[in-house]
Amino acid sequence: MKKLLIIIVLILSFNSVFSQEYSIKEMSLKGEGREMQIKYKGTVSIDFEKKYLIMETPASKMEGNFNLDEEGNIVYQVENREHTLKIIDENKGSYDTKMIIHTIDYLGGMTTILYCKKE
Repeated sequence: MKKLLIIIVLILSFNSVFSQEYSIKEMSLKGEGREMQIKYKGTVSIDFEKKYLIMETPASKMEGNFNLDEEGNIVYQVENREHTLKIIDENKGSYDTKMIIHTIDYLGGMTTILYCKKE
């Protein structure tokens, strides 16, 4: 019985390495002449095995495939814009993960920081 329990725990923890879900608590936006910090709700689901990303908020939903760059950051494209997502584990009470998204476009780009809690 103990062996079965250990195997189940190992399988569940191994599976969570490949996929992770985050709940967005707050967002900071800087670029294109704007700078703001607002309370924000949404979810981010990342499946590293399938290389698939889903970002969902009350206003929009974005999903698609991604690649990893040399530094292990997630790189994806939406509407001819390249986005680089860097995940930083940072326990600050109201959030435990910071996601920094750099967007490169013809206006010079934008930086978005999502403050999230792991689910």
